[in-house]
Amino acid sequence: YFLTRYLKLSKTVQFFSSLFYLLNTYFILLIDGGQVGIALSYGVFPFTVLFWKRFLDNFSIHKFALALFATVTLCYIDPRIGTLSFLVIFLWQILEVRVKNLFWLMLAGILLIPVNASWLLPIMKGGVGGLSTSVTELQLSSLLNSLFLFAPHWPSNIFGKVVQPFFYFSLIPALAFGGLMFRKVDKKYYIFSLIFLFFAFVSKGSAPPLGSWYEFFVNRVPFGSIFRDSSKFFIPMVLLGGILIGNTVDLACNLFRNIHLKRFVFVAVYLYLILLISPAIIGKMNFNLSARRESSDYQIIYNNLNQVNDNFKTLWFNEKPQVAFETSAKPALSANQLVSYRPFASINEGEDPYNFLNNQGFVNWLRVFGVKYIILSGDPRNLYPTRNDVKNWEEINKLVSQTPGLTKEDWGTKIPVFRIEDPRPEVYSVKKLALIVGSDIIPTSKIPTAVYAESGKFDPKIFEKIRPDSLKIVLNGGNSTDLAMSFLQRYFKFVGDASKSEWAIYSSNQYLKYKYELLIRGYKFRDFDFGCGLAFSTKKGEKINYIFEIPKDGKYVIAKRSGTLKQQKLTWNFEQRTLKSGKFEYEIENDTNLEVLNTIAVVSEGEFNDSIKQAEAYMSRFGISDNSNPSLSEWHDVSIKENGGLTNEYQLSDDDSWLIYTQNFDRGWESDVSNLHLPVFSMINGFYLGDADQVTVKFTGEKNLKLSNGISLGSISVLLVSYLAYAIYRKSR
Repeated sequence: YFLTRYLKLSKTVQFFSSLFYLLNTYFILLIDGGQVGIALSYGVFPFTVLFWKRFLDNFSIHKFALALFATVTLCYIDPRIGTLSFLVIFLWQILEVRVKNLFWLMLAGILLIPVNASWLLPIMKGGVGGLSTSVTELQLSSLLNSLFLFAPHWPSNIFGKVVQPFFYFSLIPALAFGGLMFRKVDKKYYIFSLIFLFFAFVSKGSAPPLGSWYEFFVNRVPFGSIFRDSSKFFIPMVLLGGILIGNTVDLACNLFRNIHLKRFVFVAVYLYLILLISPAIIGKMNFNLSARRESSDYQIIYNNLNQVNDNFKTLWFNEKPQVAFETSAKPALSANQLVSYRPFASINEGEDPYNFLNNQGFVNWLRVFGVKYIILSGDPRNLYPTRNDVKNWEEINKLVSQTPGLTKEDWGTKIPVFRIEDPRPEVYSVKKLALIVGSDIIPTSKIPTAVYAESGKFDPKIFEKIRPDSLKIVLNGGNSTDLAMSFLQRYFKFVGDASKSEWAIYSSNQYLKYKYELLIRGYKFRDFDFGCGLAFSTKKGEKINYIFEIPKDGKYVIAKRSGTLKQQKLTWNFEQRTLKSGKFEYEIENDTNLEVLNTIAVVSEGEFNDSIKQAEAYMSRFGISDNSNPSLSEWHDVSIKENGGLTNEYQLSDDDSWLIYTQNFDRGWESDVSNLHLPVFSMINGFYLGDADQVTVKFTGEKNLKLSNGISLGSISVLLVSYLAYAIYRKSR
């Protein structure tokens, strides 16, 4: 309303733009889904655009400060929406051919960097690589959704259940762009239309037409992954769409001199826009705007879990609902996320995230992960399951109920609850760690506490200075050559770095995908990929090329890790060559029905020989064992001497050398004993203690957070003081 009033648009435009911005499918879904942060930023967004427009139309320090602090507020609510407000203003100024104004936007951008350090620095330090971009591939929106201003999940609000626009939304494009057909149209409406069309194209994400650029943006451009869900671009579309609709109604009304006809057009469009969101009016929404009541079972489950004194985790199938019991000492996990952890992914055959239930050893992994209760509450977002959904849910219930090691609780609830006996605690210690060379451990009742040499998450050279009795090497399908090559992983090429390729290429985070693709072709994949991904070819003669930078003339070893249908295990193949400094291109050609490539490296002959010797030295120093060694599966409780939130002090047994902390592995955790911090089971934290019997573990991210918060507060304070000093100076004059 204030934006359109500032732009001196008609009262009709002011009314319909305000009406449509409040009552549209996108915003109502935000409220229904409880997305408070985005809904709040949605409300602040037009004010930020207004303040920047006012400043750029008439420069003043006061207006600049107001626009800047509005942007700061919006960025702290949701940085993505803050970025969108800048993009809208940027396009607006470009289309108005006011390029000089971009200087002020650049200046504001520079000032906003330290102001937003509280969230920028943690992201820059930790990266956003952990964010899954798989949602981009789902193509949840289309160009029709954008042009019809129809949120793709309307009205069910069930993620993944995409709905094409209803036929009666087809008038929206006519209402939005119909005003451009009139003779006398203000230039600004053409600008609004172009900006609207830009965001309509962007909001469709990776869907056709020309969707590949969006995948590139999300996957390759720094911070692009924060826009992996393209629906956020609906916000400027709704704002501009409402203005365009208001303009069309205003011009249509002005065609008639008869006041009754004008009112008829006005009321007709008003009723039409209300019709569009009728499911919300008649109570047909599914969540916050529905009349549904949660089952009383959740209260019973809450009471029972709350009475258990131990620290433990709960696992909810399919995902934890909003009303799930959860505390910092008793976190709740969603079962549909388990396959993101290597132990569960390794026993999952296919892309179905619950396939691991067919391997009854999953209970042993849950026990290792500290899960005490499994709760089959269902999918809280799937209110209208299909026959196939019901069948799959019945199968999940059947598999869980028939799994040995699970005891069904008699709590008087319709929601089944199962207990796992003797889960490992959140923190425990072990005397020895197993260094696995080869494939994943089979989840038996005696799982050795292990790290994987071929996971690509650490360099085994870090074990050079640890005590010989604190580590055992387990050759689980691997050999001394595999161990030797793990010392050289800094030279490994990612399969995606091919200069030319006719092969199918998958990144490491597509493990389940490429594992399934190989399985349906008769290849059972059981190896680690060093984080380098996988490529395979099914046709003879297909080629893939890699370019290497050779530092100096000399003898080199070309090492290729590959497998075939006959040899369903990744093995190293070596080729010795004398190479000259400069670029060297190596070509691999498939000469079988199916060839699998994991990585390739060019290593100097001297370093290669050194790695062979180092592997032999490791095997002699630490000794070779197998999975059945009972000392590798033993663990002991530790006592907490001090609990300071993200800083804890632990007292250990004198003989133990490792502290295991069952939180998700994060390099932000560190101990005061040594810098040796490993991904145990490729998913949780392990710290080497040496001879120490007590250790303090803290999260360094807390220190970084204090630093970044200090920078932000300091920057905001400087800006405020500077503005107040300027205001006082101006007033004194």
